[in-house]
Amino acid sequence: MKSGTVASGKADRVLRAATTASAVIAGAGLVYMALATIAGVVLRYVFRAPNRFLFESTEFALPLTVFFALGVVALNDRNVRVDLIPSRFVRTNHKLDVASRFVTAAIAGTFGWFAVQLFVRDLGTGIRMGSTFGLPRWILMLGLTVGLVLFAVNEFRTALDRLHSGAPVGDERDATANASGEGRA
Repeated sequence: MKSGTVASGKADRVLRAATTASAVIAGAGLVYMALATIAGVVLRYVFRAPNRFLFESTEFALPLTVFFALGVVALNDRNVRVDLIPSRFVRTNHKLDVASRFVTAAIAGTFGWFAVQLFVRDLGTGIRMGSTFGLPRWILMLGLTVGLVLFAVNEFRTALDRLHSGAPVGDERDATANASGEGRA
């Protein structure tokens, strides 16, 4: 029994480390987009020399940032969620909450599997995107793949935790505090 707990602890640490690394990449993407936008504005208006690379790379960085952030959003159970059953029905029904999370994890995992296949195909074919520099599409597919897989695994882990804990979901104020900022002291 103890070896299962140790293995689960190691798996949880690996999942948290991968999710944290993904969040750091998302944060770096956000910083890059801000700096590239500032540099683009300065080049365009001060030096009268717009730079297409800065514009296109910022467009490229946006979906990467969003998808790399999915894992940490799911890990912390924050306000960006994919719920198949509206929260007002799930809040008071523990079984429905757990079932909803398992279904969400299964669907995200399925999309993640398709994203893995597309990533491998794009890596092999070398499909390029963008009009000026033609950055490889596999870079975007990597972000999509990592985001969906981490999101699915974190949702599955949360579903298992709630299944085994039997803890109630919480009241409406707890559920809306994440999205609205209410309930904070």
